[in-house]
Amino acid sequence: MRHSFLPLAACLAALALPAVATAASRVTLTAERVDYEGMQLEGLEIRWRQRAAASGELGVRAGRVAGVGATGPLSKLAIDCARLEVRGDELRCSGGRLRGALGTLGVQDTGFSASTAADGSLRLRLQSFAIAGGRGRV
Repeated sequence: MRHSFLPLAACLAALALPAVATAASRVTLTAERVDYEGMQLEGLEIRWRQRAAASGELGVRAGRVAGVGATGPLSKLAIDCARLEVRGDELRCSGGRLRGALGTLGVQDTGFSASTAADGSLRLRLQSFAIAGGRGRV
């Protein structure tokens, strides 16, 4: 996949967290449509909730994502991060969950962990994934 939805969600979360962390324990951003690098996201919702043990909990939902290339349109996309940690330029998600119909990749419901680094790289560990009706592990 040439474009990734995760960097967009991470950027929006990183922008929202510092500005509101001291003023609120919960933030929700919604948009009817977002155009991002050739993708069209419809019914976008990003929720952040402050947690005592981490920087927070993050949830991203999109009713439909089009323009993602080889996978085809995504629908009912849900990315949840039970424990989000933000340290400078680094984001870490543990206890993550990816759900939805991901075009040619099929229906997904899998746990993951992810982290970004200051150089912009993303590390993603999937507990399992679905392709063409089968399940795999990475």
